[in-house]
Amino acid sequence: MKKAIFIMALFLLSTVSSFGQLELLDGKVGFSFSVLNSGKQYASTEVEQKSAVLSNGFLAFSVDYFYPFGKTGYEIETGLSLTRHSLIEYPFGNRTVDTENRYGKSLFYIPVGIRKSFLKYGYANGGLLLDINHKTGIGSYFGVGAKVDSPIGLSLYIGPYAKAHSILGFGKNKSQFFEAGIKIGIIYPFGKLLQGEGRGF
Repeated sequence: MKKAIFIMALFLLSTVSSFGQLELLDGKVGFSFSVLNSGKQYASTEVEQKSAVLSNGFLAFSVDYFYPFGKTGYEIETGLSLTRHSLIEYPFGNRTVDTENRYGKSLFYIPVGIRKSFLKYGYANGGLLLDINHKTGIGSYFGVGAKVDSPIGLSLYIGPYAKAHSILGFGKNKSQFFEAGIKIGIIYPFGKLLQGEGRGF
């Protein structure tokens, strides 16, 4: 476990160090949430799983940061995300009201990836997930969607996404959690936000 935490710390430190070389005020900040969500937990072949775990819906929120690579349309994206699942667990082949166990689970994670804008109104993104509390490990995500940019720099976007948590996991628990949904978000230049510009939008 200590080795896993050490590896994760090095991974996070290298990411933070790379951002330290950038002018952070040139980036953008955003907030997003998800709707029409679904998810499921799976176990690897190394683990004997005697029950199924389904998501009965979840809420997902994220505070995001984007840093552009000039005018190439590429951006580094990261942030801090939270997903709150309502889960149903039951024995394989025996799902009844009496055998169901309903409970909630929160997932905290840090996405680190690339976002690419194309055809003026489109975007695609993907990268790694640094899972913190579900099960220490590294996952991945991918999404596509449409966006609208205003003259003052404010952007609105919407699109489907999929996430796989802890594909590379540490410790004895080798289960992975998969989720998908529709992401809706808003993005605004970090520098303008600190200066209080764009309030008339």
